[in-house]
Amino acid sequence: MEICFVLLILFIHQSYGIIYRLDDTEYKLMPPLNYIDDYDSCLQDSDALYCTMQLKLVSDTPNVVMDLITNYSAWDLKHFDHSKLYRGVCVTRTCNMNKQEVTMNLNNSLETCMNEHLWKQYKLKAKLLTSPYCYSAERDIKLDFWDIIVGSICILIIIVNIVATLYDIYVYKKPNTKGMDILLSFSIIRSWSRLQHADYRIKQPVERLKGMDGIRAIIMIHFVFGHSILPLVIVIANPHDFEKMYSNISCHILLNGSLIVQAYFVMSGILLSYNIKRTTERNTMTWKNVTNNLFKRWLRLIPSFAICLALESTLMRHFGAGPLWQLLGTRVNEDCRRYWMWNFFFLANYNSGSYCMPHTWHLAADMHMFCFGLIVFALVRNKFWKRAILASAFLIGIISSGIVTYIYDLRTLMTVKPNSLLQTFTKDPNFDYLYKPTHTNAPAYVIGLITGVLIYRLQKSQFDIQKYKKFRILYWMLLPTTYVILVLNIIHYQDGPPLPSYIRVFHQMLLRPLFAAMCAAAIVGFVFKIENFYRAILEWDGWIWVAHVAYTTYITQFTVMGLIVNNTKTLNVFSKYILVQAGGITIVTFAVGVIVWLLIDGPFSNIVKICMETPTTNKQSAKLK
Repeated sequence: MEICFVLLILFIHQSYGIIYRLDDTEYKLMPPLNYIDDYDSCLQDSDALYCTMQLKLVSDTPNVVMDLITNYSAWDLKHFDHSKLYRGVCVTRTCNMNKQEVTMNLNNSLETCMNEHLWKQYKLKAKLLTSPYCYSAERDIKLDFWDIIVGSICILIIIVNIVATLYDIYVYKKPNTKGMDILLSFSIIRSWSRLQHADYRIKQPVERLKGMDGIRAIIMIHFVFGHSILPLVIVIANPHDFEKMYSNISCHILLNGSLIVQAYFVMSGILLSYNIKRTTERNTMTWKNVTNNLFKRWLRLIPSFAICLALESTLMRHFGAGPLWQLLGTRVNEDCRRYWMWNFFFLANYNSGSYCMPHTWHLAADMHMFCFGLIVFALVRNKFWKRAILASAFLIGIISSGIVTYIYDLRTLMTVKPNSLLQTFTKDPNFDYLYKPTHTNAPAYVIGLITGVLIYRLQKSQFDIQKYKKFRILYWMLLPTTYVILVLNIIHYQDGPPLPSYIRVFHQMLLRPLFAAMCAAAIVGFVFKIENFYRAILEWDGWIWVAHVAYTTYITQFTVMGLIVNNTKTLNVFSKYILVQAGGITIVTFAVGVIVWLLIDGPFSNIVKICMETPTTNKQSAKLK
């Protein structure tokens, strides 16, 4: 033990107060980061009391173990905060206390129980960080007014779908009327047919954009798979193995995958400007057209989004009962009730510190930039002012990214720190000030807007790309180059001081525009058929349904993950097999996305089309979502 102690002191001295690495023997000198007693076994006792809690380690006197914890946790880029412990304790067994005795003075009783073990083995004490959350064998579920309302709405939607489907099968034989079309929009048979088809894929010249279905589908699979790892690593039995993962270069494709969202902004910008240019060929757009398009887009997005938000605010709290429920479930429910308006009106990307559906920041940013692009392209007639506005938005995005990086001393675009995972990136300066604001993502959208105009003009001029096919090798290099960019971000995770601030500032100013430009180049390439390998993959008809359910899968994925975390009864073990588990979660998430699309998103989108489009409306101009 003395030898380990001497080696430890030498290690700390050489690291100048920060410990970057520990071997397994040294790591075991610290208390386990997470520990939970058997939940189901505990609650089999009629008088059982099971409590989960977060603890903060403290020491009244100088303590070698506490110094080790402090110095090791200081490197939060790769390490968990080992001074904060998570415990799930069967109080009536582990603490040998009866239920009545504990509940009389809950906090003191739990601290006494935990400190007995910590002091005996580590000469440390702990204090409760948050109020404990306790379960007993008798769980009393009380539904409030909003629980009943939301539950009734969900049941009503299911009933309407069933009635419409049965009517479609057994009764409906008359010619279509508007009222009948609205009812039959809820027919699952018709929704299933719409799910597998896309009319725009056979209409010239719009069909040349069908490769975007493939991009949207592939990126969404990447997104959901990457996010599906989160519920498996939030509370794990072997955190040291997870911390070692940061030294594995291949893992940085997932760790730095947040950059890929820029492709969505590029595609959204392309579709907007391209469709506006086609619409204004025949009609002049006015403020009325702009407000109608904005309202139509909001109506298309809000039904499934509102149902998901309502469920998170109400009924979801009744679907969690595991020892990890307090860590995530209660906070999500409370914040969704408190901040629901921020989400409902797509302002969540400027609401810091909320656990309510944090992944929907992208929808808010996209909505804001859709409004911006629609106004600029529909209403600004003067070419000089239109270009000046776009250039200004582009520069604001680049400059603000650099300023934020400098002020908050940020390392990279989205630093995936272990502690940030525990908090689902809430109150993370990278996430709040650099990654999710609309203005810092504007360059990608502007590039998309410009690319949409470019594609439209090249199509009108009968552009022939054959003479440029000698550059196909450069086009083929786009995909591997994007992965190289993702992997190269490992330099920001290197042990030691960060790169000089001016390098990090310029890196953040140029990273997203560069990636967006590469995405735009790839899209232009397949639109004009520069090659056939990538194009054949992206234009495969099998992507249609995945692209259709991308939105519903995206908004429901954290609900699915929340159910998994909240009902987990044991600590997960981090290993290579976790990728298989994440694959299973991905499949389940897409299945939920399909169900939500069939019951809610598909029917309501069709109703919006029926009610808001006139016979003379160019239906392709409505494909702005």
